[in-house]
Amino acid sequence: MTASPTTTDTGTVPASTPVTAVIGSGRMGDALVRLLAPHRRGLIWSGRDPQRLTARVAELGHTGVVDTADHTTAVHRADLLVLALWHRHALDFVRTHA
Repeated sequence: MTASPTTTDTGTVPASTPVTAVIGSGRMGDALVRLLAPHRRGLIWSGRDPQRLTARVAELGHTGVVDTADHTTAVHRADLLVLALWHRHALDFVRTHA
């Protein structure tokens, strides 16, 4: 039996491949996206300013590989969240989106 594909904005990803979202647009989020993009299909980068992230994705050469989204959209689309936030901001994020 084969898994049916799930469609995301970055293309078709096999259902067995979890969609991962990096939450945070600072140095840690930027570094994680640079490390994960070559290895993860269906990668989402989320921050308070998704338009700025879209420009950064283009600078990194990951257009079409990394999708950008606001926090709410990323939480709903992703199977796995990686928080790249300072502790206080991570607590606020969890309170808002849990």
